[in-house]
Amino acid sequence: MKSVSKAHFRFSGETGTFRHEMRPRILRFWDGKCVNNPGVKGEILPFRWDLEAAVQRYMNDRAWRKEARAFNLHQYEKLTLEQIARDPKMKCSKTEAHRMIQRFQGELSRVAGGEYELWKAAQLEAIGLTMRRRGGNGQPDILAEHPESMKYVYSCKALTVKRKISLPNEEIRPEVLEAQRSGRELILSVYNLASGAEREIRLDAKAPPAKIELLQF
Repeated sequence: MKSVSKAHFRFSGETGTFRHEMRPRILRFWDGKCVNNPGVKGEILPFRWDLEAAVQRYMNDRAWRKEARAFNLHQYEKLTLEQIARDPKMKCSKTEAHRMIQRFQGELSRVAGGEYELWKAAQLEAIGLTMRRRGGNGQPDILAEHPESMKYVYSCKALTVKRKISLPNEEIRPEVLEAQRSGRELILSVYNLASGAEREIRLDAKAPPAKIELLQF
C-alpha cells in the first residue's frame, strides 16, 4: 500500500511531499494485542475510535457528566456556547461552557491517544519494523527500527482538529530529546478525533518549532 501526503511547515517556509510504503497485512486487535487476521486483500485496517460511543459513556459518568454534555451539545447538536450555557442541565456561563469542552477534549485525547499508540506500535511491527514502546511521563512513545538501519522515534497524539490547532513543542519534548540524542528520525503521528483520519508528519529535531500548527485533515 502506498500513500502520498503533502504538508506545509510555516516554521521552515517549506512544503514537503512524503511517500509511504507499507507491506500489506490485516490486523485484528484484542486486549491491546496484535494477531494475524487472514481477511481479504491483506490490507492493514485503519485505526478507528468510536467518539460518539465514548461521549455517551462519559455522559453516564458522574465525574464527567456536565463536560460530556457540553461537548455533545456542541459537537453533535451544533449549539453555540451561549446556547449551551442556557441549557437547563448546564446553567453555567459561556466561559465555563468553553472550559468544560476544552477539559473534555483533553480527556478524550488522553484516552484515545493511549489506544492509538497501541495501534501504531502494532502497525509498525506489522510492516516489518522492530518496535519498542516507551510511553510514560518524560519518555518517548515509540522507538522503531527498520531492517535497513533506518531508526525512528514516534510521538503519538489523538487530537480534535476541526480547523486549525497549535501543538506546543513541550508536548513532544521527550521525542525531540531522543531524536537529538540518538539521531533518529522524528515523526509526529496524529489521529484526528474530529474526522477519523490519521497523519504522519516528519519534523526536524535539530530545529523543532515552538508550536506545530495542524490544519484540518
